[in-house]
Amino acid sequence: MTETKDSWIDSLRVYKDIRMVRILLLGAISGFPWVLIASSLSLWLKEEGLSRSTIGWAGLIFGVYAFNFLWAPIIDRIQIPVLTKKLGHRRGWIVLMQVAILLSLVVWSYINPTENFTLLIAVGLIIAIASATQDITVDALRIEQINENEGKSMAAGAAMAVVGWWTGYKLGGLIALFTAEYFENMGIADYWQATFLVLGVIIILMNIGLMFVHETTKTNRLQDQKLKDKEINEDLNSAKKINLMILGAFFLVISILELLPNFNQTKDLFPFLPLTLLHILIIGLVLGILGYFFLKMDFIITTLSLMVFLFLYKVLLSFVVVHLIFLALGIALLNINSVWGNITASWISGKIGGPILSFIKKNGVSIALGILGFVFLFKIGEAFLGRMSIVFYKEIGFSKGEIAIYSKGLGWITTVVFTLLGGVMAMRAGTIKTMFFAGGLMALTNLLFALLAWTGKSELLFAIAVIADDITAAFATVAFVAFISLLVDRTYTATQYALLASIGTAGRTLLASSSGALVDWLNGDWGTFFVLTTVMVIPSLICLWFIRNKIKLGAQ
Repeated sequence: MTETKDSWIDSLRVYKDIRMVRILLLGAISGFPWVLIASSLSLWLKEEGLSRSTIGWAGLIFGVYAFNFLWAPIIDRIQIPVLTKKLGHRRGWIVLMQVAILLSLVVWSYINPTENFTLLIAVGLIIAIASATQDITVDALRIEQINENEGKSMAAGAAMAVVGWWTGYKLGGLIALFTAEYFENMGIADYWQATFLVLGVIIILMNIGLMFVHETTKTNRLQDQKLKDKEINEDLNSAKKINLMILGAFFLVISILELLPNFNQTKDLFPFLPLTLLHILIIGLVLGILGYFFLKMDFIITTLSLMVFLFLYKVLLSFVVVHLIFLALGIALLNINSVWGNITASWISGKIGGPILSFIKKNGVSIALGILGFVFLFKIGEAFLGRMSIVFYKEIGFSKGEIAIYSKGLGWITTVVFTLLGGVMAMRAGTIKTMFFAGGLMALTNLLFALLAWTGKSELLFAIAVIADDITAAFATVAFVAFISLLVDRTYTATQYALLASIGTAGRTLLASSSGALVDWLNGDWGTFFVLTTVMVIPSLICLWFIRNKIKLGAQ
């Protein structure tokens, strides 16, 4: 007994490291913008009389988090004039994005949602883009606080990052809800607009705190990047140039077809392009079988993963900006010997391809696909619940103050305590076992919200459901963050972490945007909705089970 007690104490001592305080602040900076585009925006739109579906689809602005890995190489390499010299590479980017969020809040304070809904969403999109860009460098700065061989410190750092994120989100939400209720009780008509100005002050205070976070100077990082990029570019022989030209032709055809005004008719000629759910299922099964027989890849892992990526591809093609990007890439790659062709080829092969190929080389194709499939699926159920939770609380009769106390205040205390314990569990039991444990509990706790929906307003049951949900979310999140932190190559810290985090975010944001429509489709049957969120967790755990013994993590 004494040995076990001492071991736990030794594990807890890791949190005394001053670096953990810095990581805590970075996590808060990362989590706070979600107060703006999640809780506050959802409740603001609900109180303005907008439908559940509209509120849910408004969450598509979160989708930018799913694609921030595309510009992560810029964050790893490009320096901000003046700011980089004065503040450092990472902090310079963070401050720039914080200024963009602050200015957006000022604009929001002048908008009427019902009269200028498009403008409101556009500004929200700017906040989301700035926040997603900020997260790239925040995560890189957080990871770089810990040495690669400090497995336990990395798990503790992940725990502190999660504590910080939830502190920024929960306490920020607490402040937002109480402030909005206070202004409403004072008789201020545009109480949410006034609240956003108060939240802007918090952003300023966070930037002051950021100045106390030391930035490590990795003088060899850029050199390592250049060396690896050079190796890849030197390997860009004639055959690979031809492959890139073929890729360019594919980009060009796809973009032109998608941009055609009568593409609905054109799709009949190319049935593989629309990628309906049926197409995704069939293509995933066929490629899974081919991979199993010819490449000796795991059938289940390959099939699940390919279906995930085909879905992501379908989602990507739903954005006009992606079609324009494909068009530009196609033109450049078809002229591969031109200046722009060489630049594009270098960018794809070195800046994007390098980090991705490094990840695949480390894990192998089959396991890499399995990892990415698991990352995509893991927290979908939680995201569906979380996206509509505040709307649910409002509909069954809870006030902003009650939501603030139970969901934000009580939830924050629970999250902090069990995130730290989750970090210890990840250190002792390992991240994979912790994810299995947390994933199972995360699914079961969703049933408490179903019970709350069936029984009606109950402060006791509300408190129990929130506590249980926050406990499991804390364990799941800290294990998840530690998991992907241990997977990244330090040469491409920002890019690889952003890639993995983006894939996870894609599942949580893009799919969860349909949560409001799902509730409407169920005719407001919240109980059944929460039961469905329970079932959504199972596929990810199946995927993790098949790859659990084959994953190559860093030191633990």
